[in-house]
Amino acid sequence: MNTSNDCFVAALQHKLKEQGRGAKKKLAQEASVSPNHLSDILGLRRNAGQQLKERFAQSFGLSIEEMLVLGRRILKSQSMIEPNSLEQEQVTGTDSPAISLMEMATQILNSNTAYKQLLTENIQKYYKALDSGQERDALQLLQELREDVRELRRDISILQNNKDKESSRIS
Repeated sequence: MNTSNDCFVAALQHKLKEQGRGAKKKLAQEASVSPNHLSDILGLRRNAGQQLKERFAQSFGLSIEEMLVLGRRILKSQSMIEPNSLEQEQVTGTDSPAISLMEMATQILNSNTAYKQLLTENIQKYYKALDSGQERDALQLLQELREDVRELRRDISILQNNKDKESSRIS
């Protein structure tokens, strides 16, 4: 899951790569930060504050929002090339073959159950968090989303176990 900081850093890395040799040093000077601080931000070891992000974006003639959009596009294109960890995660039942979480989400969204509404709300929270300019709000919304996903997984596991028990009774 990509945070707004991940998106911003992806855009920052992209813009620096476009600029070529010496771009990091130049950006650090323009933004009044040390090259080590910039390296820590680019390596995701530190988060840049709002004002620093604004200075970085201005150095490229962009707004923070434009940097975030660029970063999202970059990360999205990378995830299309590299398998997403969610798509690789498997859920298994005792008698059922393993299915990916993405397949499970598709099944839930195509159903007429209470889980469909809950998953839809969680997806909306996720996008609201990504689009939020307030990083703290986004992180809080993402934490709520994680908790909801844990509850969904628990409920799905319980339903799967109940289904398996009923199948074994009938047999």
